[in-house]
Amino acid sequence: MDYLDLLKLTLAVQEETPLEATIADLVRALRRKRGFGLFFVQCQKVQGEEIIVAVQEQLPQKRVRVFELNRQSATLYQEMLNAYHTETFDLAFVVGVDQAVLGYEDTRRLAGWTSEEIYTTSWKGVPHLLGHLNRQREAFAENLPVKMVFLVPSFVIDYFVQRAMDFFDWRSGFFKVPESEESMQQSAKEMMGKDFEEYENFSHEDRLARILEIKTLVKEGNLGSEDQASLLREQGRLFHADQDLFKALDCYDQALTHKPDYHEAWNNRGNALRDLGRYEEAIVSYQKVLDLQPTNCRVLILAGAILCDQLRRYSEALAMFERTLEIEPTNYEAWSNRGIVLSNLKRYEEAIVSYDQALTHKPDKHEAWNGRGLALSELKSYEEAIVSY
Repeated sequence: MDYLDLLKLTLAVQEETPLEATIADLVRALRRKRGFGLFFVQCQKVQGEEIIVAVQEQLPQKRVRVFELNRQSATLYQEMLNAYHTETFDLAFVVGVDQAVLGYEDTRRLAGWTSEEIYTTSWKGVPHLLGHLNRQREAFAENLPVKMVFLVPSFVIDYFVQRAMDFFDWRSGFFKVPESEESMQQSAKEMMGKDFEEYENFSHEDRLARILEIKTLVKEGNLGSEDQASLLREQGRLFHADQDLFKALDCYDQALTHKPDYHEAWNNRGNALRDLGRYEEAIVSYQKVLDLQPTNCRVLILAGAILCDQLRRYSEALAMFERTLEIEPTNYEAWSNRGIVLSNLKRYEEAIVSYDQALTHKPDKHEAWNGRGLALSELKSYEEAIVSY
């Protein structure tokens, strides 16, 4: 090879994308391997689909079969053996291992296992699919003279290393598709900005899948503090929607170490503490939001409601609602809650005025009609109270 040929080759390699370079390495390894071979490629789902297409194009003489696992999958060997006897193939891509693992974790959670039991490397903690692969590794090698390529995300590699090391140790090759900084940042942006209600409508497995995707980005993304904080907050909101409040709180705290003035994370932290019944701490978090955003009416109302209903610090609660009304004079929620505080302070005439204001702005607010009726009853205005009820 002369200098010019070497230069062309060097330039061609430099022009390869990370995915193309990984595919080239995998194809070379598949060509070299004779008989049974076990390969792992760490990649995202979309990249895995591209790898399958590219390998088929570059190895047209190979008969390819794709085996897609799901959340109920616990075995693989017999399925592959039956397929091999029906229609011989040379190369098997295995996808969806992450789905099988998610199903496993949900089963253990519902069965009441502790986190320690779920995440240890004991046999009790081995997912059915990975235990099956460990037990059948000799059978794969003896009866299936094919190359197996597992296309899996980062967290599944961790599972193999920790819980299916016997099977993983037989690998002929391990490849990783490195993400560019731009693609990592793009992936991070796509993870953010969902409505909390949307997360609540996710299945447990879908929330867990998203959490694991975020963990991978946080671990490998080489992102700045702002993006790290945003992803950790997003992870916390997913845990929160899954009712795992302690993990949610931990994520919010981590987000705030990256960005101490992150008012959205302080707000989420306050909500988690409120849902845990830790009301004094929730007020501290809400106050942090108000230090950063003094006109945040939503947080003023949240803090006021806790001060009134749980802590019975009525004067402070009243101040929160009156601050809200200085900013938004037509805020019916603030007017209604102000009426509740005034009733608790036995200032019933003022409470009725406050309820009337709430009903002026939202005539169908039934809580205000009810509170108004109660205040009128205390004043022995029973006919008017009946009208409110």
